[in-house]
Amino acid sequence: MSEDIVEESTAEKREIKLPAGRMKPIEFMLNQWVVVAEVGTGRYDIQNPHYMQMYAIRLKRNDFVHVLFDDELFYGKYIVRDCSRTYAVLKELEWHDLTGEDIKKSVMDEYSYKWRGPHSRHCIVRNKDGTVMTEHHAEKVDALKWLTENASRLI
Repeated sequence: MSEDIVEESTAEKREIKLPAGRMKPIEFMLNQWVVVAEVGTGRYDIQNPHYMQMYAIRLKRNDFVHVLFDDELFYGKYIVRDCSRTYAVLKELEWHDLTGEDIKKSVMDEYSYKWRGPHSRHCIVRNKDGTVMTEHHAEKVDALKWLTENASRLI
């Protein structure tokens, strides 16, 4: 018991300093890459070591890879844990689902539902210029469903 106290007291007195050359600007140590993934690519597809096969030769350990998607519904941040010429092992640091209510609310402010008669039927119209985005829906519910499903694409 008294030995533990002696060790702690000597550890507190010891002063650790960062040696010269151990601190550098981040641009010299790490690279940050942006990948624009195709629609339909899943978060586990990105973690497959062969997903980055064409670009693995450019990567090095501890590089960061930011993944954006064509449909802008997801965002991921990864760190390279291991890589070679033909593979890269990525560890997920962050994953964000961007299909939240904030996107749907802003779309609902910019677009509205209108009944345009028996020929065009139920429609979605852009408020700022009156452009018809979609028409010929059988029910009002169908038109509003189309608007919520396509919210991220309309922004």
